[in-house]
Amino acid sequence: MVDWRDPETMLMQAGAMSKVIHVMDGIYIWDFLSTCRYEVELFRGRISFRWTVWLYLGCRFFTLAEVASDLAGFNISTRFNCRLWVVLIDTFAYTASSLAMALYGIRTIAIWKREPYIIAMIIVIMIVNVALWIRTTILMKADWDPTYSTCFFINTEVAFASIMSVLASHVILLTAMVVGILRHKPRWSTLVWRFGREGVWWLSMSTCVLIVCATFLALDLNDVMNLMFQTPTLICITIGATRIFRSIYIGYSGDLFQYVETSVDNRGKVHFRRRRMSGPGSVPDLTVPLDDLNADDRERKRFVERFKARDIKFGDGTARDSLSGIDGLEPADVKSTDLPERSSRAS
Repeated sequence: MVDWRDPETMLMQAGAMSKVIHVMDGIYIWDFLSTCRYEVELFRGRISFRWTVWLYLGCRFFTLAEVASDLAGFNISTRFNCRLWVVLIDTFAYTASSLAMALYGIRTIAIWKREPYIIAMIIVIMIVNVALWIRTTILMKADWDPTYSTCFFINTEVAFASIMSVLASHVILLTAMVVGILRHKPRWSTLVWRFGREGVWWLSMSTCVLIVCATFLALDLNDVMNLMFQTPTLICITIGATRIFRSIYIGYSGDLFQYVETSVDNRGKVHFRRRRMSGPGSVPDLTVPLDDLNADDRERKRFVERFKARDIKFGDGTARDSLSGIDGLEPADVKSTDLPERSSRAS
């Protein structure tokens, strides 16, 4: 049977933990660099600021600061202040996690159409989590070990309460998201796509990683195993939250924030126009992929149904959706596509 408290065992596990942290930090750096185009466009003034953008930027850069602190602390062989290092790591990590949870909460509020009790629930969740994170930061300690020229964490079990709080919060938010989506009775054929669009799958992934992290903290095998999955948990939470923000709140598609505007005439002809966003959060649910303009018949029929659902009238010869009034739109550059004749015409 493994003696989890044996110094040799803990030393071997510390080496494994260092490798895990380096791998996860590398994954986050890759994600940051591969998706930093949004930040570039933002600082160039091509995207307007909204208050939610600050949450997104804070989540990204505080996580980057935590990653830099990890890499510095685990690769410096000269003596340094371990207590200060732990405080910095916890401050950066818990701040990034708080902002990521705020982004998940905002998505949940949007799904529930700003119901007051949902807003109140998320505010309570945030307050409880911040309080427990402050407690963990105060109690967590580390000392310098001259034998191995590295910092050893002490009293790591104090993180159990905060991790359990984060796990419970994720379960509550995940449940609220799923219930909020299902209460609109969506088609089962589109449910998987809807879950992906609203960020349910990213939140589910973060919840699964949190379960693993909370399990090892509950077992309290040793200080090393208590910390083994905390960095992977943070990386998964922040990557998921920021990707949801880019895809949902900003309409980010990886191709300069483009989408397709459509207009329908009384003969059932849909006109496609390639448009460009002037700011975040301004794209309604009338988008199609840019690489799929020649949609099949089933996709075209879905367009007609979605336009009917928006009460667009065809009596005046042409009809345009609500996107046509957005300032700064470019001229049409996509040719019209004919729809099959409909069996019944709108009056």
